[in-house]
Amino acid sequence: MDFIKKLFETKETNLILSELENLDYFFQSDLINSFEFTYAWDYTYKQTKKKIYKNSKILSKEVRERVSKPNVIVFNLIATFTSGEISTGNHHIYRGILNPTGKAFKNIFYIVLKKLKELEVYSDEEIKDFKEDLEEYIKTVG
Repeated sequence: MDFIKKLFETKETNLILSELENLDYFFQSDLINSFEFTYAWDYTYKQTKKKIYKNSKILSKEVRERVSKPNVIVFNLIATFTSGEISTGNHHIYRGILNPTGKAFKNIFYIVLKKLKELEVYSDEEIKDFKEDLEEYIKTVG
């Protein structure tokens, strides 16, 4: 099914999907060390891929018009998804304490923030703000 979808996607969408595949390879080869991390990454990967297909026209336009690079789009989608997943409260043991899966989502969030910082998409101050916002969600939700 993915092959057929990919066949009819734009060049830009395929570039974005390729970046997601590269990140999947990175996570699969270097970072997966627990069941919880495996689950969190697989779920994040699947949801991000769905989001790319669903918004392919908008995302393709961003790449085509050089508003964003494919890797930056993928990192931002993943950061948004993982912070949103943590903010639901479904991955808390109790208020302010994440369960192992929640910690895995948080690790993924921090990894993509680090990559966005390395690409100079966000400043140190913005990264700090994103982390503080997430910590505040963790404290108040659950």
